[in-house]
Amino acid sequence: MSSVNAMPTEQEQAQRRKSQLKLLGIFAVATVPVIAAFVMYFGGIAIPGNTTNKGHLLWPPAEISVLGKYENSASAIIAQEQKWFLMLSGNGACSEQCLDLLHAMRQVHVSMGRELERVGRMLVGVTDQQGTLLKQYPKLKMAVLDPSMQGRVAPLLSDGEVSADAWVIWLVDPLGNVLLRYDAEHTGYDMISDLKRLLKLSNIG
Repeated sequence: MSSVNAMPTEQEQAQRRKSQLKLLGIFAVATVPVIAAFVMYFGGIAIPGNTTNKGHLLWPPAEISVLGKYENSASAIIAQEQKWFLMLSGNGACSEQCLDLLHAMRQVHVSMGRELERVGRMLVGVTDQQGTLLKQYPKLKMAVLDPSMQGRVAPLLSDGEVSADAWVIWLVDPLGNVLLRYDAEHTGYDMISDLKRLLKLSNIG
């Protein structure tokens, strides 16, 4: 009589190893190109010297999940949309500078051409002007921010390098990694340059 806890046969062990290798292969196919793209881009490997990023690099990347994972949070929107996002954050009502940056983000978005559908735009934490802003920018996503985090987005994402009151644009990948930051000194052309290169290098989103 065979034991209930009999050791697997050599054939069964071989089959199990084959299945494990197949799973590892699937994982590698999905992740290696993404990792390679970022190593090439940020490390300057096999890329001409004039292709360095224009925005401030966040390395290691911040995770958008630090802003919360609840419904309509930035994390939830990115998980649902699975796009690259230009995300604007600041403190308080959407000021004149905020409006200027929203306009700049729309111009950058339009300039993506055939890659336009891979990119989204988001405003974090502004609630009082949602109706007006959505009429002006119908494709803009409005991310909810817990009141306790109001004014803390920039310090949380950039480790205190940016003033809590500053209006800042962040580049977030479809996996929720916050990769680049654009401050007042950056132009729309800087964002266009970085986005086009990253979209060319990566198949995600």
